[in-house]
Amino acid sequence: MPVLAALGAAGGSLALAGHLGTDRPIWWLREANGLFAVSPFLILAFIRERDDGARRTVRLAALLLALGWLVLAPELRTGGLHWGCRLLLPLYPLMATLAASTIGRWWESKPPWRRTGATLIGACLALALALQLWSLHLLFRRVAFSAALNDAVMRRPESAVIAVGWFLPQELAHVFYNKQIFLAADPREVEFLPATLRRAGETQALQLQARPGAPPPDPGATAPQARPAAPGVQVFADGLNFISVEMRAIPL
Repeated sequence: MPVLAALGAAGGSLALAGHLGTDRPIWWLREANGLFAVSPFLILAFIRERDDGARRTVRLAALLLALGWLVLAPELRTGGLHWGCRLLLPLYPLMATLAASTIGRWWESKPPWRRTGATLIGACLALALALQLWSLHLLFRRVAFSAALNDAVMRRPESAVIAVGWFLPQELAHVFYNKQIFLAADPREVEFLPATLRRAGETQALQLQARPGAPPPDPGATAPQARPAAPGVQVFADGLNFISVEMRAIPL
C-alpha cells in the first residue's frame, strides 16, 4: 500500500515541478498529460487490500474502458490542450470512489499504518489540489490573452478580418457577429481574398497572422500586452510562449 501511494505522490511531484519549472507551460502540458498527471491520488484506486466484488467490478470496468481507448485511439487519449484525459473522463468518478474507499480503510487501520497512510494520502491530495490550482492559473492567463485580442479587433474600424491560422476564427468568437471573419487556410487564399473583398466594396481589411512560440512577457507583467513589432503591426503574445498573433491593416 505505501509503495503505490508513494509512487502517486512522486509522480504528482514530478508533474507539478515540470509545470512550475518551465517557461513553456502549454508545451509541457501537451507532453505531460495523463490519467494520473492531474489527479495523483487516483492511484489509490488500485490498492487491493481486503478487496470485494463491488470494488473488483468497478476496477475492471475502469481498466476495460482505459484499454479500449488505448487500442482504438492511442494518439487521442492524452493528446491535445486539455487538463487530464478528456476521453477517459468517465473513469475519474469511478476511480475517485475506489480511492475514497481506500482512504477510509487506511484511516481505520492500526496506528503505524494510519500515520504512514495519512502522510502519503495527504501528499497525494495536496499535490492534486496544487495541480488543479495551477490549471486555473493557466486558464486565466489564456483567457486574458483571448480577451485582449478580441477587444483589440473589436475596436478596429475594419469590418473584414483575414485570419491566417486555423484556430483564429474560433479565438474571435466574441466578435463573430460584428466582423466578417475569413479563414485563410491556404497561402493562396491570402492572395485572392483581398481581391474578393475589394470587389465586394471593402477598402481595407484587418489581417491576423498566428505565430507559434510567443516571446516571453515583460518582467513583472501580469497580463498579456500588445506591443509593436514593426511599423503598423501589433503583436499579441499569450505570455506562455505558446502562440502570438500579429495584427495589421492591409489596404485593398
